[in-house]
Amino acid sequence: MAAAIAYFILPLDLFPDLIAGFGFTDDFAVLMLVLKRLGPAITDEHYDLARRRLQGDQESAQGTQPT
Repeated sequence: MAAAIAYFILPLDLFPDLIAGFGFTDDFAVLMLVLKRLGPAITDEHYDLARRRLQGDQESAQGTQPT
């Protein structure tokens, strides 16, 4: 996870982001890899918490801590 974040932050990329239409493909590939690896760890409780926060229900969203 830390390596993926560093890849997005650091200016060095496999394909420079300045190349129109092609520069973000490596960033997208890293993002998809991270989501694929994290997918099984995301539970229905996580989705419910995210949904409540996006809907502005901060009070009930703060009371729940996913495990």
